[in-house]
Amino acid sequence: MQEPQILGNQAIVPEHIWSKIADPTTTINENPVGTGAYKVKSFNAQSYVLEKNSSYWEAGKPEIDTVQYISLATADAASAALIAGKVDWMSSFLPNLKEMISSQKNLSYVNTPVMTTSLFTCSDAALGCKGPQTDVAVRQAIFAAMDRTQLNKLAGGDFAAPASPTLLLPERDKKWIANTSDVEVPQTADVAKATGILEAAGYAKGGDGIYAKDGQRVSLTVQVVAGWSDYISAVQVLTSQLKEAGIELKSVQLSYNEWSGNQTKGTFELTLDSIGLGASDNPYYTYQPRFNSSTTAKVGEDASTGGNYARYQNKIVDAELVKAAATSDEAAQKASYAAIQKEIVRDLPYIPIYVNSTLSEFNTDRATGWPTNDDKYAFPASWKSWDNGIVLKSLTPAGK
Repeated sequence: MQEPQILGNQAIVPEHIWSKIADPTTTINENPVGTGAYKVKSFNAQSYVLEKNSSYWEAGKPEIDTVQYISLATADAASAALIAGKVDWMSSFLPNLKEMISSQKNLSYVNTPVMTTSLFTCSDAALGCKGPQTDVAVRQAIFAAMDRTQLNKLAGGDFAAPASPTLLLPERDKKWIANTSDVEVPQTADVAKATGILEAAGYAKGGDGIYAKDGQRVSLTVQVVAGWSDYISAVQVLTSQLKEAGIELKSVQLSYNEWSGNQTKGTFELTLDSIGLGASDNPYYTYQPRFNSSTTAKVGEDASTGGNYARYQNKIVDAELVKAAATSDEAAQKASYAAIQKEIVRDLPYIPIYVNSTLSEFNTDRATGWPTNDDKYAFPASWKSWDNGIVLKSLTPAGK
């Protein structure tokens, strides 16, 4: 099961050089040799420049001589740069994108909704997680209390698509979803179901309208990256929605580094993030990193190399992942994934909201050949390796 991960995401390096290096993690290669269309010309924290690789193997490619990547701090800055013609390619959520570019003939966009925006929970008290979200009943109540249609309209720009509680993609991965009722998450809130779950678990509503149990109010803090406007809007909408079900949601905006550090070390109650594509459409590549006990760590320890930020542990899931990895029989794999889905749909360590848009915007004033909604010849996000290299080498100077 490791072939797609190795072949799809790992760079190839020359053995005759790197086999002689004692510690590749600390060695700086001052004169790297690459086979890509571009090589690094300069780099700093705010910007880096790529230049055409004169030794590139594909005749006539690339046609663009230099490419500069720049950093933009906020969605407002990104919108202004796009309209002013200061950028040719970016991947940024712009809530009023359709209206913004309707009169700009040189601007276009591609929407590739493939990443499941979810509330990641620090779920396992045995690993050191603290807070109401360690109770599965609280997680189930949050899941039921979401009005995802409203969230898409007010926070997702109406670009998002329905998610699945299995965390697979409903359209692409339908054959792998065992239970037809788990193909898509509910699109409207069921407040009565949410409150019923809490009350059946022993929670009682206090005078302030918030449920509590054993003296602990169902009050949760979600961390979000400052400047991620769509996620900030989503948290604002969720705060109102969950309050209807007697759940208090508070938020804190952090720098990316602090947010990421908290997430990898488990020092959070809830964090808003997305579950992206694996190396293959086989569910193993979604389930292995996110749900295997071996890919997590105790709170305070780094889980970044594994990816199980929810600190989720389940012996059934672990065993079925081993079975799925040991066979190429699709029927046997489906049986294992069905067992896994039963566990994770109930436990909800990651609470899915929707399959969020991945919007990429293009300016054709200086270059043409960008991906389109009709021709997504590569994943168009400017940050996505190795696809961004395919896009860059496919461009032609405008007017040529």
